[in-house]
Amino acid sequence: MTGSNTIDLIISALENAEFSGKVIPIEYLEFVKKEIQNNYSNGVLNDAFYHERLSHFQHTNPTSSKNIRSIFITSAPQPQQKVKFKYKGNHFSFTVPPTYSYETDQKIEKIILGILKNQGLNLYPASLPLKLIAAHSGLVSYGKNNITYVDKMGSYHRLQAFYSDISVDTYHWGDYKLLENCKSCNACLKACPTKAISSERFIIKAENCITFHNERLNSFPKWIEGSWHNCLIGCMTCQLVCPANKRVNKWIEGCVDFNERETSLILKGERGHLPDITVKKLQKLDLLEDFNLIPRNLQVLLNNYLSES
Repeated sequence: MTGSNTIDLIISALENAEFSGKVIPIEYLEFVKKEIQNNYSNGVLNDAFYHERLSHFQHTNPTSSKNIRSIFITSAPQPQQKVKFKYKGNHFSFTVPPTYSYETDQKIEKIILGILKNQGLNLYPASLPLKLIAAHSGLVSYGKNNITYVDKMGSYHRLQAFYSDISVDTYHWGDYKLLENCKSCNACLKACPTKAISSERFIIKAENCITFHNERLNSFPKWIEGSWHNCLIGCMTCQLVCPANKRVNKWIEGCVDFNERETSLILKGERGHLPDITVKKLQKLDLLEDFNLIPRNLQVLLNNYLSES
């Protein structure tokens, strides 16, 4: 079986499992690195955002001994998750946006690797600028909010990438596309409380984005108002008002409940004192690795409700 036939088989297998994917030659990784560097050099990317989120990609280089020839970039449909907490006798419900659960990563890896192994080929983990690669490969379109969108699922999906030693003969690589809806819509721009989305440039001001700040350990800047926070991690403001998400905005799964004692321990940030059942709940949400962020984010959300009552 040729490389092209194997890739076609993999893409078909992914689609049968309701995933999607593209494969590009490894040489295009250098193109992506240069694009990031140019955006930084031209002042489009803020120092903090660049150094914390993007600069390490400049040094991402697959081990040469593995004979890496290509990159698989994949997309998996993913819902919002609902999380409930009991606090001071009251029940509160908060959201975890799509993309934070990595269960689909393992399913996709199993599908791809199962086919590659039959051809004596391999698959390796990759830490890469997923949105850029996916957009240039034609797997996704960009929204004005710089979030990626796929057909039928809007922004309710998760990207993942893998290195492989399979050769690629047929592929797409081109300029990324803006959603057709975005050309006549400013819903996300108007809704974003931090003004991260601008009509003056395509790349958002990531340093203003709530997601950037509640995914890092630093204290929130004083200019971010407590009422702007809306998720346990990340932010859904621009996605919920986006017309491209109209059919999926009510897709919410997996309600996890934390009782009063569990909520108290989480707020204290005492991971080592969490009961096994609480740890399992956090694992179910795929938030255990981000536990250091959760006490601060949860407290802000609870304060919002308590200040209103």
